[in-house]
Amino acid sequence: MATTKNIPETDAAFLEKSKAVTAYIAVNNERLKVDNIFFTQTIQPAQTRWETKYAAYLPIETRTPLATAEKNNAKNDYMPLFRELVGGVLRNPNVTDDDLAAMELNRPDSIHTPAPVPSTWPVVLTDLNTPNSVILHFTDSASGKRAKPHKVSGAVVRYAILAAPPTDMDELNNSVLDTQTPCLLTFPEAQRGNRLYYCLAWQNTRGEKGPWSRIEMAIVP
Repeated sequence: MATTKNIPETDAAFLEKSKAVTAYIAVNNERLKVDNIFFTQTIQPAQTRWETKYAAYLPIETRTPLATAEKNNAKNDYMPLFRELVGGVLRNPNVTDDDLAAMELNRPDSIHTPAPVPSTWPVVLTDLNTPNSVILHFTDSASGKRAKPHKVSGAVVRYAILAAPPTDMDELNNSVLDTQTPCLLTFPEAQRGNRLYYCLAWQNTRGEKGPWSRIEMAIVP
């Protein structure tokens, strides 16, 4: 039988789930014995940053591409940490079924369908309107939509500042996994006016990548 997804992808639903789980742990951790250092020094600061950036993004008048990218970056940083927290809770022998019900968490199924290797790739629209920043909006090559393909965790972006077009993918020696469009790449003042080369590929939940998009070039604004 399928299990309800523990961690929703949409911002609003993820915010509510995060608040519910962390608030319950904060009140009951003397009994649950979740790793307190991880919870207070890693989870809570990352959660605060994500909630702050999300709150700044919500008003229409402040919903700039930069605010959107900062919100997404904060979520990208926090999401894997929250997944680690939830995974630890599900394995924790001190956590009862009543605790899980209170946090609206479900134990994982014993049988999983492996995530397929992606067969499509991200198509990029580049925004160069913010100084020192290259903002990459991406959609799926097959659907044309911003939604990720099934069982894809995000888009891997490989990039580098180079004087000439790369002849090998290894020259794009920087990489980042972005779980939600757009991806914000920021650069120091000294690199403004330089050529940035980049390409993207979908990565599934097992860390396997699909085909790479073509290598694009932009001048850092």
